[in-house]
Amino acid sequence: MHATAHGRGVLSRPLDTQESVRRREGQRTHCDVPAPPLYASTSYRSVRCARAVMMVTLDRWRSHRPVLLITCFNADAPTSGYATRVLQMVDSYTARGFDVNVLRFVPIAHCAQSWGAPLKERGARRVIECVAPPISRYEFGRRLAVYWCRPLVFAARLLLRPAIVQAEGHEAAAVTLWRGKGALQVADLHGALPEETEYRRQRQHGSLARAPRWFHCHEARVLRACDAYLVVSNGMVSHLHKKLGKAAFHKKAFLLDVKSSARFMHATARVTRENYGIADEEIVIVYSGGTQAYQRLPAIASFVATLGAYVERLRFVVFTADPDGARCQLERLTDGIQTIVASVAPSELHAHLRVGDFGIIFRDDHVINRVASPTKIWEYLLSDLHVICNHAAGNAAEAAGALNAALVVDPDPTSDQWPAIAKAVATIVQKRRAAPGLVATTAEEYLQREGDWESRFDAWLSHLRTLAAPRRGLWETLP
Repeated sequence: MHATAHGRGVLSRPLDTQESVRRREGQRTHCDVPAPPLYASTSYRSVRCARAVMMVTLDRWRSHRPVLLITCFNADAPTSGYATRVLQMVDSYTARGFDVNVLRFVPIAHCAQSWGAPLKERGARRVIECVAPPISRYEFGRRLAVYWCRPLVFAARLLLRPAIVQAEGHEAAAVTLWRGKGALQVADLHGALPEETEYRRQRQHGSLARAPRWFHCHEARVLRACDAYLVVSNGMVSHLHKKLGKAAFHKKAFLLDVKSSARFMHATARVTRENYGIADEEIVIVYSGGTQAYQRLPAIASFVATLGAYVERLRFVVFTADPDGARCQLERLTDGIQTIVASVAPSELHAHLRVGDFGIIFRDDHVINRVASPTKIWEYLLSDLHVICNHAAGNAAEAAGALNAALVVDPDPTSDQWPAIAKAVATIVQKRRAAPGLVATTAEEYLQREGDWESRFDAWLSHLRTLAAPRRGLWETLP
């Protein structure tokens, strides 16, 4: 595929395959800039980050690949759902010939882990991590963070001259995107941020707390400024259209839902129940995820513990990046049921999940969860687990139900509901023992038929080609 060389960021020769690009990259001397420690003082770090941005110009002209700038504003661990989506993006863009650069703003009040290593492993050429004012659920804090970070984003865009700027989440979009005729601008919406802000304020201050109008206006401004925005569920498109009407620009929306990448399936470890001291006849319920309040780990533990009174030989296994926090939350909630808490490398999670029979996920009945697409759903299904969920857990019931692998329950069943739940669990386990591996096989076939992450990503690039076609100074073709 060729491109006409008449503008900046133009392809002057065919794009290489991922293998040839990486082989050539290994032979070339880069001027990659290692990210400074996350705990440097704000002023010193700002100077270092500005110098880092300035040093990339020479390397930009050496690269013949289209330049992509991804911006993040988040303090999550590199194992979080937010990070997983960003890493997937970097992996997929790099594999298709893009020169990927990541500019990450980290709220200074958080003890955040660097994403540098995993991003570089996925193919990002440059990773610049900068401290920023802490993101607040109040308007003043949000405004301060936006205005503080914009100059550095402006410098990065000026020097890199990216063909595409993609902001991961509302905060990054507020800092990164503005109306203009330069790069294609993409907002990857990770959820309903104004409603999430309101939800958290209500939990802290009571039911009368409301998010300031500025948060909703800021969301509408982002949708107006971008050329396209990504959502993880059709529910998010419906929510925005109902809320904003024509201002939702629903024709700009593109569904790129969360499905596990091929990398998730490539676990090299061989893990069996014997490694965990679990007998073959035991029924194992697995929770994989974090310990934040919205993930409802205590409610999950209480559900499993009560189910243990109706189901014999039940075991509860928790895989989390915060085992100490999980043990603290599980204290006394799982009395009477054998519980294992472990932390495993994300690259090996698939192998460890396969020791279970069920994967469990609960969410509160709120719009922020109804429009979500939790990463772990497809991780459970591809690891051959049936899914226990409630209706509020994003698209869990829909995704697992399509494979006949969902057990939808109330997180707090009444006493007369428990026998039916226990009977359903026993029936599912009996079928699993008769046909091991059926859920995983069905999930893989479904993704091949309906479109897995990679095929959806190819469709996304095709959509970007359409958007880029009438733009002068951008490529006439995309990889």
